[in-house]
Amino acid sequence: IKGGYSLLSEGTDLTNRRIDTYKTVISGDVNGNNQADSGDCGLLLVKGGIIGIEGVTFQYGYLSNNDAKSNECGSGIYINGNVNSTSVELTDCIIRDCKTEAAIRCNSNKAVVFMNNCLITGNSVRELFGVGIQISSGHICMNNTTIVGNPGKGAALNGGGSFMLANSTIVGHDIDQEYGAFRCETSIDGDTKFINNLLISENSTAPSFILNGANKEAYSMGYNLYQRVNNFTMDVSDTAYPTLVNGNLTEEGVYKWN
Repeated sequence: IKGGYSLLSEGTDLTNRRIDTYKTVISGDVNGNNQADSGDCGLLLVKGGIIGIEGVTFQYGYLSNNDAKSNECGSGIYINGNVNSTSVELTDCIIRDCKTEAAIRCNSNKAVVFMNNCLITGNSVRELFGVGIQISSGHICMNNTTIVGNPGKGAALNGGGSFMLANSTIVGHDIDQEYGAFRCETSIDGDTKFINNLLISENSTAPSFILNGANKEAYSMGYNLYQRVNNFTMDVSDTAYPTLVNGNLTEEGVYKWN
């Protein structure tokens, strides 16, 4: 699925593609009030298939609390499938303004998610972990991706799956006093690595990274900028930033700090 085409090019010209000019939106706003609330729906459920999505905005996905607690839940994107038949790759995508459950949720140890140059913002979760992304199990590789401005208390990025995080910005929301930016529960038979990221929390007491639970394992490959960590030792090439890092999003979806 490729977004960013002019309506005037339909059926004729496939070269006139500019994702910043021609917005392609997958919306759950069933009731048409430009927000995620009762009456709206989730956006994408993947049970199988090799899927690539480029230049698309996912917005206004919504699930009730009861639906969020069922097996197939995710107001934005939910992935649950076998590794031999399930792979989702997101490039130049925006996931925003989804409510109740994590914006992106992966709940199969055989599923694989790739994200490149994506923005996850304005999503909220009331009770569960993983305000931006929740990888309960499975594998996710994120490059040049920003998670920021997602109100909730279960960490911006969370899960027990395997993470590969590179060149990305993860910002824990100010209301999250306990878990902050990245909460990891990868078991010792999994594989979590992160390199060259900005890991910060808007709350002055919350960690940038927390390794949570017994028999859990993760590796910093270095060159990360971070504040506080719990139950974990960063690499010698990482840089500790002792105070709050203030910044904002540019129109291109890049988080800039002062």
